[in-house]
Amino acid sequence: MKKIFLIGDSISVHYGDYLSALIKECYELIPREGIKEALQNINMPIGGNGGDSARVLGFLKAQEDEERLNYDVLLFNSGLHDIKRIYETMEIQVELSAYEANLREILKLARVHRVMPIFINTTPVDDEIHFSFLKENGGITRYHADVIAYNHAAEKIMRENDVAIIDLNGYTASLGGNLYCDHVHFNDSIRKLQADFIAVKLAEIL
Repeated sequence: MKKIFLIGDSISVHYGDYLSALIKECYELIPREGIKEALQNINMPIGGNGGDSARVLGFLKAQEDEERLNYDVLLFNSGLHDIKRIYETMEIQVELSAYEANLREILKLARVHRVMPIFINTTPVDDEIHFSFLKENGGITRYHADVIAYNHAAEKIMRENDVAIIDLNGYTASLGGNLYCDHVHFNDSIRKLQADFIAVKLAEIL
Protein backbone atom coordinates (compact mmCIF):
# COMPACT_ATOMS: atom_id res chain seq x y z
CA MET A 1 0.00 0.00 0.00
CA LYS A 2 1.44 3.39 -1.03
CA LYS A 3 2.13 5.84 1.76
CA ILE A 4 1.05 9.44 1.10
CA PHE A 5 2.29 12.33 3.21
CA LEU A 6 0.03 15.39 3.14
CA ILE A 7 1.37 18.79 4.06
CA GLY A 8 -0.24 22.14 3.37
CA ASP A 9 -2.05 25.06 4.91
CA SER A 10 -5.09 25.05 7.19
CA ILE A 11 -7.32 24.09 4.27
CA SER A 12 -5.58 20.71 4.17
CA VAL A 13 -5.92 20.41 7.94
CA HIS A 14 -9.68 20.70 7.50
CA TYR A 15 -10.14 18.18 4.69
CA GLY A 16 -7.36 15.81 5.81
CA ASP A 17 -9.44 13.42 7.94
CA TYR A 18 -12.13 13.17 5.27
CA LEU A 19 -9.51 12.39 2.64
CA SER A 20 -7.86 9.77 4.83
CA ALA A 21 -11.17 7.95 5.29
CA LEU A 22 -11.91 8.04 1.56
CA ILE A 23 -8.60 6.56 0.41
CA LYS A 24 -7.78 4.17 3.28
CA GLU A 25 -8.58 1.04 1.26
CA CYS A 26 -5.93 1.92 -1.32
CA TYR A 27 -3.48 4.34 0.30
CA GLU A 28 -2.21 5.20 3.75
CA LEU A 29 -2.39 8.92 4.44
CA ILE A 30 0.38 9.64 6.92
CA PRO A 31 -0.85 12.18 9.48
CA ARG A 32 1.24 15.21 10.29
CA GLU A 33 2.21 15.77 13.88
CA GLY A 34 0.44 18.62 15.61
CA ILE A 35 -2.96 18.58 13.89
CA LYS A 36 -4.79 19.10 17.19
CA GLU A 37 -2.53 22.04 17.96
CA ALA A 38 -3.19 23.53 14.52
CA LEU A 39 -6.93 23.32 15.04
CA GLN A 40 -6.70 25.34 18.25
CA ASN A 41 -5.85 28.43 16.17
CA ILE A 42 -6.48 27.61 12.52
CA ASN A 43 -5.27 31.03 11.35
CA MET A 44 -1.75 30.55 12.68
CA PRO A 45 0.94 28.34 11.12
CA ILE A 46 1.43 26.19 14.22
CA GLY A 47 1.60 22.45 14.75
CA GLY A 48 0.42 20.54 11.71
CA ASN A 49 -0.44 23.68 9.74
CA GLY A 50 2.26 23.81 7.08
CA GLY A 51 2.10 27.59 6.72
CA ASP A 52 4.06 29.21 3.92
CA SER A 53 6.46 27.58 1.45
CA ALA A 54 9.52 28.31 3.60
CA ARG A 55 7.93 26.53 6.57
CA VAL A 56 6.91 23.54 4.43
CA LEU A 57 10.45 23.31 3.06
CA GLY A 58 11.88 23.52 6.56
CA PHE A 59 9.55 20.78 7.76
CA LEU A 60 10.64 18.48 4.93
CA LYS A 61 14.33 19.21 5.54
CA ALA A 62 13.81 18.26 9.19
CA GLN A 63 12.24 15.00 8.04
CA GLU A 64 15.28 14.42 5.84
CA ASP A 65 17.65 15.04 8.75
CA GLU A 66 15.67 12.58 10.87
CA GLU A 67 15.54 10.04 8.01
CA ARG A 68 11.73 10.21 7.94
CA LEU A 69 11.35 11.36 4.34
CA ASN A 70 10.60 7.81 3.26
CA TYR A 71 7.01 7.75 1.99
CA ASP A 72 5.91 7.11 -1.60
CA VAL A 73 3.97 10.29 -2.39
CA LEU A 74 4.32 13.88 -1.20
CA LEU A 75 0.92 15.57 -1.54
CA PHE A 76 1.67 19.21 -0.84
CA ASN A 77 0.41 22.76 -1.04
CA SER A 78 1.83 26.19 -0.32
CA GLY A 79 0.56 29.64 -1.15
CA LEU A 80 -2.19 30.85 1.17
CA HIS A 81 0.29 31.98 3.82
CA ASP A 82 2.87 33.16 1.29
CA ILE A 83 0.41 35.75 -0.04
CA LYS A 84 -0.49 37.27 3.34
CA ARG A 85 -0.01 41.03 3.27
CA ILE A 86 0.29 43.66 5.97
CA TYR A 87 -2.58 45.92 4.98
CA GLU A 88 -0.95 49.24 5.90
CA THR A 89 2.24 48.61 3.89
CA MET A 90 1.09 45.93 1.40
CA GLU A 91 4.26 43.99 2.27
CA ILE A 92 3.79 40.37 1.24
CA GLN A 93 4.96 37.53 3.47
CA VAL A 94 6.94 35.61 0.81
CA GLU A 95 7.95 37.34 -2.40
CA LEU A 96 7.09 35.50 -5.59
CA SER A 97 10.74 34.78 -6.47
CA ALA A 98 11.32 33.26 -3.01
CA TYR A 99 8.12 31.24 -3.32
CA GLU A 100 9.31 29.82 -6.62
CA ALA A 101 12.72 28.99 -5.17
CA ASN A 102 11.13 27.20 -2.19
CA LEU A 103 8.93 25.09 -4.48
CA ARG A 104 11.95 24.11 -6.57
CA GLU A 105 13.80 23.06 -3.41
CA ILE A 106 10.82 20.97 -2.30
CA LEU A 107 10.81 19.17 -5.66
CA LYS A 108 14.56 18.65 -5.44
CA LEU A 109 14.18 17.01 -2.02
CA ALA A 110 11.46 14.74 -3.38
CA ARG A 111 13.62 13.68 -6.33
CA VAL A 112 16.62 12.90 -4.13
CA HIS A 113 14.50 10.63 -1.95
CA ARG A 114 12.55 9.10 -4.86
CA VAL A 115 9.27 10.47 -3.56
CA MET A 116 6.54 11.30 -6.07
CA PRO A 117 5.36 14.90 -5.59
CA ILE A 118 1.78 15.95 -6.32
CA PHE A 119 0.89 19.63 -5.99
CA ILE A 120 -2.47 20.98 -4.83
CA ASN A 121 -2.96 24.61 -5.83
CA THR A 122 -4.17 27.37 -3.53
CA THR A 123 -7.88 27.81 -2.90
CA PRO A 124 -9.76 31.01 -3.81
CA VAL A 125 -9.85 34.15 -1.69
CA ASP A 126 -12.91 36.40 -1.74
CA ASP A 127 -11.51 39.92 -1.44
CA GLU A 128 -14.67 41.41 0.05
CA ILE A 129 -15.10 38.67 2.66
CA HIS A 130 -11.43 38.75 3.60
CA PHE A 131 -11.35 42.54 3.92
CA SER A 132 -14.34 42.46 6.29
CA PHE A 133 -12.27 40.24 8.58
CA LEU A 134 -9.25 42.55 8.51
CA LYS A 135 -9.69 44.25 11.87
CA GLU A 136 -10.01 40.92 13.67
CA ASN A 137 -7.06 39.44 11.81
CA GLY A 138 -4.29 41.71 13.06
CA GLY A 139 -4.11 43.85 9.95
CA ILE A 140 -3.29 40.87 7.74
CA THR A 141 -5.12 40.55 4.44
CA ARG A 142 -4.99 38.56 1.20
CA TYR A 143 -6.02 39.24 -2.38
CA HIS A 144 -7.33 36.88 -5.02
CA ALA A 145 -5.02 38.50 -7.57
CA ASP A 146 -2.09 37.11 -5.57
CA VAL A 147 -3.73 33.67 -5.47
CA ILE A 148 -3.88 33.75 -9.27
CA ALA A 149 -0.28 34.94 -9.66
CA TYR A 150 1.20 32.45 -7.20
CA ASN A 151 -0.84 29.54 -8.57
CA HIS A 152 0.28 30.44 -12.08
CA ALA A 153 3.94 30.47 -11.00
CA ALA A 154 3.60 27.20 -9.10
CA GLU A 155 1.81 25.44 -11.94
CA LYS A 156 4.53 26.54 -14.38
CA ILE A 157 7.19 25.00 -12.14
CA MET A 158 5.18 21.79 -11.76
CA ARG A 159 4.70 21.45 -15.52
CA GLU A 160 8.42 22.01 -16.11
CA ASN A 161 9.14 19.17 -13.70
CA ASP A 162 6.36 16.81 -14.86
CA VAL A 163 4.59 17.06 -11.50
CA ALA A 164 0.86 16.37 -11.39
CA ILE A 165 -1.36 19.26 -10.26
CA ILE A 166 -4.68 18.93 -8.47
CA ASP A 167 -6.74 22.03 -9.28
CA LEU A 168 -8.49 22.50 -5.95
CA ASN A 169 -8.82 26.20 -6.71
CA GLY A 170 -10.84 25.68 -9.87
CA TYR A 171 -12.96 22.95 -8.31
CA THR A 172 -13.76 24.95 -5.17
CA ALA A 173 -14.63 28.05 -7.18
CA SER A 174 -16.99 25.98 -9.34
CA LEU A 175 -19.09 25.03 -6.31
CA GLY A 176 -20.45 28.57 -5.96
CA GLY A 177 -22.85 29.63 -3.23
CA ASN A 178 -21.91 30.05 0.41
CA LEU A 179 -18.42 28.54 0.59
CA TYR A 180 -16.79 30.17 3.61
CA CYS A 181 -17.19 29.73 7.35
CA ASP A 182 -14.96 32.76 7.97
CA HIS A 183 -12.57 34.94 5.93
CA VAL A 184 -10.77 32.11 4.11
CA HIS A 185 -11.77 28.69 5.49
CA PHE A 186 -14.60 26.60 4.12
CA ASN A 187 -17.84 25.20 5.49
CA ASP A 188 -17.72 21.57 6.53
CA SER A 189 -19.80 20.47 3.55
CA ILE A 190 -17.25 22.09 1.23
CA ARG A 191 -14.36 20.36 3.03
CA LYS A 192 -15.99 17.00 2.36
CA LEU A 193 -16.44 17.82 -1.32
CA GLN A 194 -12.80 18.94 -1.53
CA ALA A 195 -11.71 15.60 -0.05
CA ASP A 196 -13.89 13.74 -2.56
CA PHE A 197 -12.35 15.70 -5.43
CA ILE A 198 -8.78 15.07 -4.27
CA ALA A 199 -9.46 11.37 -3.75
CA VAL A 200 -10.73 11.02 -7.33
CA LYS A 201 -7.73 12.91 -8.69
CA LEU A 202 -5.30 10.79 -6.66
CA ALA A 203 -6.83 7.64 -8.12
CA GLU A 204 -6.38 9.04 -11.61
CA ILE A 205 -2.77 10.09 -11.00
CA LEU A 206 -1.62 7.02 -9.10
